[in-house]
Amino acid sequence: MDCYVYFIRSFPEKEDIYELKNILSSKGYRIRGIFFRKDFVKERDGISIVVDPACKETILSDPSTLFMPYNPLLRNYDMLRSLKVPFILRLFDIDKEHLIEAIRGKRCEVEFSMSGIDIYTEDEETYASLKESLKGYIYADNYESMEEAVLKTLKEHKKTLVTAESCTGGLISGRIVNVPGSSDVFLGGFIVYSNDFKVRYLNVDEKVIREKGAVSEEVCRQMVIGAIETTDADLGIGVTGIAGPGGTESKPQGLTYIGVGNGKEIKIDKRIFNSNRNINRFLASQVALNNLRKFVKGEM
Repeated sequence: MDCYVYFIRSFPEKEDIYELKNILSSKGYRIRGIFFRKDFVKERDGISIVVDPACKETILSDPSTLFMPYNPLLRNYDMLRSLKVPFILRLFDIDKEHLIEAIRGKRCEVEFSMSGIDIYTEDEETYASLKESLKGYIYADNYESMEEAVLKTLKEHKKTLVTAESCTGGLISGRIVNVPGSSDVFLGGFIVYSNDFKVRYLNVDEKVIREKGAVSEEVCRQMVIGAIETTDADLGIGVTGIAGPGGTESKPQGLTYIGVGNGKEIKIDKRIFNSNRNINRFLASQVALNNLRKFVKGEM
């Protein structure tokens, strides 16, 4: 029997999804789709498996619940590659008005998550049309994660990377090294949480920190340059921000400066993320990786 899996408030690890597949397969269920959403499931033909970390028992009914551990920072799509939805477009940083206009009248399904927006369709003509109209926002046209897409881009352009992270605390580096073969292009990273470390290891100007603050465009720019000059990497990412809780009127919680560049050219992106500490950190890492991907491809 066909079944559809909905993760309501959880973001599973790869091992958990494999375990879920095995459980359902042993009971005669075939997974036709896995979706990540906050609202309840809509009607479908077949069984709906609702995954909610608040439930600790496995009950296969319609609708049903299945326990999975909760981790707001991890999302893994490795097993999704085997699903039978033939076409997917993975988008990030698109405004809802543009999205709504693009999908109007199209035969597709749209799923929202922290990682962006996924569009599924079984219609090849719809897929081709959406791919053309949304090409500036697509980071993958398969089940690749953002970090996989970035690593592939770096390898294609034969570029090496270094990271300099403050508020993200190594999250960007961690996501990169989750991808097999990352050592081909990723040299390493600096976690410069304190101002002292920014000065000591990345040669950030103390005067700039005093006058502009550690969370500023100027400091972010110097972090990127310092990381590149220290390691001779081709490209660098720099992130400094106020993940929360806290902040001020002039520098609110969620304020983040994200820099990507090659030393000669640095692009700084100022964002204000409106969520809690760890979601703000994840979103900063997602923006940083996406911006780097676009920079390398000449799309920034």
